[in-house]
Amino acid sequence: IRRQRQMCIRDSENSLPLERKDLEGSTPYRMFFHFDANGITEISDNILQYIALFEKIGGSAEFIVEGHAARSGGEIYNLTLSRKRALAVGTRFSTHMIHGITQLFRAAGGTKPLATTEDGIRHPRNRRVEILVNRSSN
Repeated sequence: IRRQRQMCIRDSENSLPLERKDLEGSTPYRMFFHFDANGITEISDNILQYIALFEKIGGSAEFIVEGHAARSGGEIYNLTLSRKRALAVGTRFSTHMIHGITQLFRAAGGTKPLATTEDGIRHPRNRRVEILVNRSSN
């Protein structure tokens, strides 16, 4: 019997593990973060390389890079952290693209959770950056 692996990004008992479906590539592309962090993980960097290779085939596009945070911090803190995450991903993403790209950065804080939680609860699906691809403006 083959077991389905879970990627555990845990910081305390208030956190749940990520599931394989959380890491599957499609637009929006998603990268997840450790608690209270905005550093790019090796997995996230691999995802960014994949996106860059895949999206080069599609031609020019606008990339919307939106940062998110769990609902465990205050509103201003979550907005600041989500902005830092979006900028970190956008900066790293641009190093993988060979041509100039248009990126729009947004910070959602804890206002658009993937996993609905009460205030103060940490959930790894909510600590993320999403990259959306917009080809309609080109």
